Amino acid sequence: YALLAGGTDERCSLGLRPPLGPCVWEAFVTLSGLPRDTSRELSKLEPCAERLGQLAQAVQALLRLRCHNRARERRRTRHFLADWAPLQELADDLDGQLQRAGLLQPGVQPYGIWVLVQTLQTVRRFLLLGFELELYHHCELQMVFWYSECLCDLRLQLHAVCQKAAGVQATGVAAAAASGKKEKPGKKKNRGAEKGPQRPPVAGSPATRQEVLLCLATREVCSGLVTLLSLLQRLQQLPLRPSRPPAPP
Repeated sequence: YALLAGGTDERCSLGLRPPLGPCVWEAFVTLSGLPRDTSRELSKLEPCAERLGQLAQAVQALLRLRCHNRARERRRTRHFLADWAPLQELADDLDGQLQRAGLLQPGVQPYGIWVLVQTLQTVRRFLLLGFELELYHHCELQMVFWYSECLCDLRLQLHAVCQKAAGVQATGVAAAAASGKKEKPGKKKNRGAEKGPQRPPVAGSPATRQEVLLCLATREVCSGLVTLLSLLQRLQQLPLRPSRPPAPP
């Protein structure tokens, strides 16, 4: 959050904070696991640069939310999610355009997945803030834990999709490079001997994998709590919903 001390990108500040655009782009490339050649090619396109600017502004607004106290952050997160929602459709449309242009392999949707991952993280934090602020009644806990389990499960599915898409994109790039390369017969063997086996692409950073492990543990805990609360409710061991206070005279 200290990065926000330098003001916005539009203001002529002293350069205390680096521009968020390159930071968001690096996070996007790392999460998607795109090959560096593909990412450099995409960064030069005008539609990608325009979408990156929109995402950077939204991320800046999200970081500013984290600077508020928990009650105000939770209250403003609802409005932020309403403003964030159109970015999902824009990101999906951009993925479709890049696929039709042949820059991305079919089924590879890095922009849409990145936006959806940020949405899941924000919604999960919104639910957790409800626990910290003690906003949930006993009768609401089962629903909240079930919803949290669904969010964690979807995050795990997205990680698997990112890993698979990274492999598909890397295979497509390698096949295109092999088909377009014309080498002399005498040098093909030497170049092939010098080039070792390529490592499979990895989607996400070590921090991303830690987040995935946390989501896996959270999903199992939420699943167990949903089962426990269901049993307690069946045995009538949970407090009933509090009655409404009488209306003021």
